[in-house]
Amino acid sequence: MVLLMGLAAGPEPRGQTSLFTGIPFQSDLENLDSGCFATRAAAGCGGWLGIHDQAISLGVGEKNHSGKQALRIEFIRNEDYAATWRKTEGRHIFTRFYDYYDSGFDFAAGMKIHRLSAFNEVKQINDYDIILQLKADEPGADYCGMTDAKWLALTFNGGPVDWGSVEARFTPMRGRWYCIETEVRLNTPGLSDGEARIWVDGQRVAERTGMNLTGTVASPINRALFGGWYSNSAAGKNRCPDPVTPSRRYVDDAAIAGSYIGMITGTPIPPITPIPPGPIIPRKPPHRPRNLPAHEYDPIPD
Repeated sequence: MVLLMGLAAGPEPRGQTSLFTGIPFQSDLENLDSGCFATRAAAGCGGWLGIHDQAISLGVGEKNHSGKQALRIEFIRNEDYAATWRKTEGRHIFTRFYDYYDSGFDFAAGMKIHRLSAFNEVKQINDYDIILQLKADEPGADYCGMTDAKWLALTFNGGPVDWGSVEARFTPMRGRWYCIETEVRLNTPGLSDGEARIWVDGQRVAERTGMNLTGTVASPINRALFGGWYSNSAAGKNRCPDPVTPSRRYVDDAAIAGSYIGMITGTPIPPITPIPPGPIIPRKPPHRPRNLPAHEYDPIPD
């Protein structure tokens, strides 16, 4: 378990970070066993848990940001789930991973690429849930043919307060590694002092402060999920929910910390430009029942 409680958040450095230096959890995935990922052992693989579906595996000698191994994700149909998670514990958490989309990748209407949850072991649901997603534009809600992503967003996905979304215009190129980092500082229970930020390649692209993220809930974030799932139904309006072709993604160099992590040494970092807080963008009315796959509620789908 990675314990982050009590770690103070430092300023964003202009420099760079090295692998396994001053970060509670960081993995280049080189010590993982592809056989363990293939058999999907109930106990997990090297601390990575929730490896349930065929859409995720360990890619060896394929695309990788460092070393020779990376998480390999291949979406074939709508709602394919391809993710694995690490246990953590904290109310102020930074996460970082390197992300790669192969040539011909068909982006979804609302593809989830990362997740932070407070999983309640007793109730077997999340006390609250935050997802990082890539989203397409919405006109016509018809995503037939090859689709590009247009937005990167940290979004409410369940909990006592629907705080909407913190997002930035972003269209990832295929065939290129991106360094994605998020920061979530949960509000003091009952107050509106929470914060959320997103960086891409060391550049802060989205930010909001003064947020009420969890109401009076005091549960810490205890699970950080790397990978995601392919959601392309557009609330049932898209007549072509499956990807046009099998769409492959790779994730490497994951990290969790209590302060800004940054990019790995040797990768140029552009200047960081503060972004003024954006408007609150509610994505759905609060408390409206939804028919969602199990993995939208529980990081370990049935």
